[in-house]
Amino acid sequence: MKKLTALFTSAVIAACTMTSFAANAQGQDYSPRLYFKTEKSDEYDVLPSGKIYINTSSTDASEVSFNANVYIDDKWDNAGIVFVKWQGSDKGIKITEFLNPVEYAGGSPYAEFEKAEDISWSHNKEENFIGVAYVCMIFNQTLTFKGEKSDSYPLGGFKANVDTSLPAGNYSVNFMNEDTQKCDILYRFEDNSTYEVYPVGNYAKPLPIGISDRMLGDVDGTGKHEAFDASTVLAAYADLSASKDTGLSDAQLVASDVDGDGVITAADASMILSYYTYLNGGGKLSIVDYQAELV
Repeated sequence: MKKLTALFTSAVIAACTMTSFAANAQGQDYSPRLYFKTEKSDEYDVLPSGKIYINTSSTDASEVSFNANVYIDDKWDNAGIVFVKWQGSDKGIKITEFLNPVEYAGGSPYAEFEKAEDISWSHNKEENFIGVAYVCMIFNQTLTFKGEKSDSYPLGGFKANVDTSLPAGNYSVNFMNEDTQKCDILYRFEDNSTYEVYPVGNYAKPLPIGISDRMLGDVDGTGKHEAFDASTVLAAYADLSASKDTGLSDAQLVASDVDGDGVITAADASMILSYYTYLNGGGKLSIVDYQAELV
C-alpha cells in the first residue's frame, strides 16, 4: 500500500495554495458532505442515527472492534484534490488500520484510482488518525466519479478498537478540522478559477459511540424494559429542557438516548414505552431492531 509521506503532504498543500488564486462565486456556500457508515455486530448495536452502542455488561472482552467506511456525498463532479482525515476522540477509541476501498469495495469513488497502490493514505498511530488523499496533479483537470453517484464507493475504510474499560459516556470518531490537520476539497473550473472548502458541522458529522453498562433503554438497569424506564427518560427530558440536573448517571443518560441522535427527548421516552407494549404483546425483537422495523 502507498502511504502518504510528509513530502507528498507538503506537495498537496502547496498545490492547494498555488491553485486557489480565484474562487468561483457560484460555489461560495457549497460543501460536500462527509459521513461514516458501519454495520451492526454481535459485539455492539447500531442505532437509527448510525451511533454505535456498546453494552459493556454483555461482554468480557477488554476491547470491542468495529469496521467503518468513509464516504463523500458530492453534487459537483470537478474536485481536483480530496483530502480527508478522521481521528478517535479518545485514546480508548483506537484507530488501528486503513482499509483500502479497491481491495474490499471493488473501487474508490474516483475512476483515476483503479489500483489499491494508487491510493495514498497515512496512519498516525501516535495521534490516532488516518488520512486519505485523491489528487489530480494536472493543474486544469479534475477527478471523475467512478460510480453513478459520488458515494457509490467509499473513500476508504478503517478498523477501530474500543476499550471497554472507558467510563460510560459518549465518544466519537471525528473528521479533522483544525489547523493543517483538516479535511480539504479543492474544486477546479473551466475558467481556471478554484473553490476550496473544509467540510465542518452538518457536512462532516462524527461517528458517535455510546458506552454504557446496561441495555439500551433499560435506564434503571434491571435487565428489563419497563414503563418506569420511559417515565424516567421523560422526567430527564423535562429537567434538561429546564436546564436542570437530571440526577442520572452517565451510563443512564447514554441508555436513555434510544434513537442515538445525541439528545434526550420525549421521543426517546415514547419509543421505550412503545417497545414495552410490544414486548408485553409477545414481541421478540431487540429495541434496536424494533426501531428499524418502524422506519
